[in-house]
Amino acid sequence: MPSLEQQRENQQKNNKKLPQFMPADDPVLNDFKRESMFYRQAQNAAIESISKLKEMKLPTKRPDDYFAEMAKTDEHMQKIRENLMKKTRTKKEK
Repeated sequence: MPSLEQQRENQQKNNKKLPQFMPADDPVLNDFKRESMFYRQAQNAAIESISKLKEMKLPTKRPDDYFAEMAKTDEHMQKIRENLMKKTRTKKEK
């Protein structure tokens, strides 16, 4: 019985509608190539969007004096800093 890759190749050999790929080059089977294609597609969409926003004279960057709302309080962040400092001290003592 032929392997799945061989069956797939046989099904696609004479199909002129589908682009022909070797199994190693096929983006459906090659995770790295597929992720790379997603990345490039998203990057191109972002670049195109920014240029369209600039044409519409809409700001695409935050002003220098922009302050975002923090998800955690200053007290909570202070506790985290203290905890991290304790951990680094204990590592240095060992």
